[in-house]
Amino acid sequence: MTVKSIALLLLGLACAVPLGLSLVLYTFQDNLIFHPRALHPELKELATKTPQMAAVQLHASDQALLKGWVVRRPAGSPLILYWGGNAEEITSFAVDAALAWPRWSVVAINYRGYGESSGVPSERALFEDALLVTGWALSHLNCNQDKVVLLGRSLGSAVAVHVAAHVKVAGVVLVTPFDSMTNLAQSRYPIVPVSRLLKHQFDSLSLAARIDAKLLALLASDDSIVPAKHSRALLAAWKGAKRAITIANTDHNSISESDDYHQALGAFLQEIAP
Repeated sequence: MTVKSIALLLLGLACAVPLGLSLVLYTFQDNLIFHPRALHPELKELATKTPQMAAVQLHASDQALLKGWVVRRPAGSPLILYWGGNAEEITSFAVDAALAWPRWSVVAINYRGYGESSGVPSERALFEDALLVTGWALSHLNCNQDKVVLLGRSLGSAVAVHVAAHVKVAGVVLVTPFDSMTNLAQSRYPIVPVSRLLKHQFDSLSLAARIDAKLLALLASDDSIVPAKHSRALLAAWKGAKRAITIANTDHNSISESDDYHQALGAFLQEIAP
């Protein structure tokens, strides 16, 4: 093989690799971003037996059925609205929250395709559904918006940011958040034109500068899924008062298992509703 033919082969590979990777990422991006989980029957039974906790279902604008849980406290109680990660069924969180924060009402509804919710998840659908859930919660739970906290984890951080940009609330808690899915994916696939391929951009960075709500960001010290620079970029753009706490010896998925995580979250909720 001549030097010229080797050079042409290397050039062909240099073009083929990013093209092939781009095709794979575009074709399978829904499967890469969304990982629906079913509701385990034993967990559902536990939820139905948890005091003041009840199943709730809402019809989206396209008649998709959104199912989840509400923990009802007396009228005027503070409220937590929760959105989970891309591979999370939210019932476990709702049960834990009902027991951990007895003064707080809690609303946690599964994304489309997750748990017992119908439909197919997408960025647009998740954002529209989140505003629907928020409106329902504010009108049905008789809560004061000055005592409402949005809590979003990983993918749910983008959903919480979207809601915070459209609804005035007291506080926002973002767990392992990222600036945008585009930036996150571009860091992982630097040779791919991600911005041209990605259908679900989850661009929290563009919204952060207009949000006045108080922010607590909980970061994992050893997060291999969301590098710290993507969380810090979002924090730098946030308009309201903000505080970041890095939870030592945790990764993206284990952060909520730490006592320090629960102490930081509890202290923030106490600030919002003493």
